Amino acid sequence: MRAERAGRRGGGRHRLGAQCLPWTSIRWDVRQRADAAGLDLLEPRWLVIYRPWARSFYAVPAWPLAGEAGVEAVTIAGLRERMRQAEAESFAEARGRTGTEGATALGGRGRRER
Repeated sequence: MRAERAGRRGGGRHRLGAQCLPWTSIRWDVRQRADAAGLDLLEPRWLVIYRPWARSFYAVPAWPLAGEAGVEAVTIAGLRERMRQAEAESFAEARGRTGTEGATALGGRGRRER
């Protein structure tokens, strides 16, 4: 089939000498990306992004989190809930291992950030 096409010029827009067509870049899910950027600023211990290809929010902890590499949710509220849940599980595990109040999991800051 290629041999048949080799002798004639194609009629597609990518042929040699064809004029380039103008196109516009589309920014998908602008509001969700802004929400993720805002949450990223509020949560210094997490990297928060919006994944337009999956239509979900994703957060990766900035410290070693036992069991999970990150958390994912469809809404910002759901993501915050999953983040708190992952932190609680991680702190509980750290407390059980070291016998402290989770100071090692918090980077030596104690339970409250001031």
